[in-house]
Amino acid sequence: MGESKREQSLPRKGGGFTVAASPFNAVKFDLAIILFVGVLLLIVHGSLSANSLVQLAVLFLYGVGAMLWLLMRTRKIVKQLESEQSLTEGGDE
Repeated sequence: MGESKREQSLPRKGGGFTVAASPFNAVKFDLAIILFVGVLLLIVHGSLSANSLVQLAVLFLYGVGAMLWLLMRTRKIVKQLESEQSLTEGGDE
């Protein structure tokens, strides 16, 4: 109770909330970029073509391409984690 209000409001080093690094951080970054580019594409897709079918096709192809990219990246990381885990488990015996 000896601390003043000013001392109580100062941040303290060593304590706090931390988040462990994730092997999926690269996928999260890719997703952020894909969403950003997707929003930009959604904004400008009207000026790409006057044909609404072409506009729909562009958005559809972008969505499918983004989905496949994220699936490939995620599968690659999962396979890498599984192989590391199997090496770790195999080395303990």
